[in-house]
Amino acid sequence: MKNEKEYLEHIKESWNFATKTAQDELKQKNHTATNLALYIFEKCVSPYHYFVKDKNDQEPNELKPTERQIEYAKKLGIEKPETYTRKTLSEAIDEAKNK
Repeated sequence: MKNEKEYLEHIKESWNFATKTAQDELKQKNHTATNLALYIFEKCVSPYHYFVKDKNDQEPNELKPTERQIEYAKKLGIEKPETYTRKTLSEAIDEAKNK
């Protein structure tokens, strides 16, 4: 596997993040904390998302918005459209148009 050592470190960091979030931040205990930590860990540790390097390989909801989207969003009064993903900005544009 490419970058195996880095990925193993990522797994350790993800597990620490998941357990800390479940126990300390969300104040969960026992089985609830474990189940929640496993759920968070599963989302953090996906090899697909860890190894995606090329933006063309990203899913549409992870892509940055296009310049056209940003310009149009600004005209509709959407603040900081460049901070959205392509998908969420599209949804915000649709919502703004329907108002």
